[in-house]
Amino acid sequence: MNTGISFDVTTVLHLALAMRAFKFGHILKGYFMEGLYWQELETDRQRIINSWISSHRPRDYDAVYSLYHAVEDEKDLGSYICYGTPGGVLLRSVVGGGHMDDAKADPLELTHDEKKAFLQRIQQRFCEGMDIESYYLFHRAQAIRSL
Repeated sequence: MNTGISFDVTTVLHLALAMRAFKFGHILKGYFMEGLYWQELETDRQRIINSWISSHRPRDYDAVYSLYHAVEDEKDLGSYICYGTPGGVLLRSVVGGGHMDDAKADPLELTHDEKKAFLQRIQQRFCEGMDIESYYLFHRAQAIRSL
């Protein structure tokens, strides 16, 4: 059946590449836009969050994992107390023996959007280019290996 439309190989390749680039562009745009949220936060708010992370810096891979999952799962884990609020989450760091009364007086309240950005920030800052699970498993394996 002849439709009267003919394409040369170059045109077909260009069309295929354009379709692939369009699809990839949408995927990239979505990923890029999520990552960009951190840069769009108010400067004062971003400074407060960065300051909190710096003053409650996780001491090892276990603490990084605990901080990340305490916020993600909105539960107490390791040295971090976290619970959901109507607008987001409230996070506190526990010092000393891990008792609730020892919680530092400077809790960090995050909106739902800031929570996502906070988790990305923890991964960027501490996970050496890996996602949180890979980072934890890698360092856990190294710790076991060195025993």
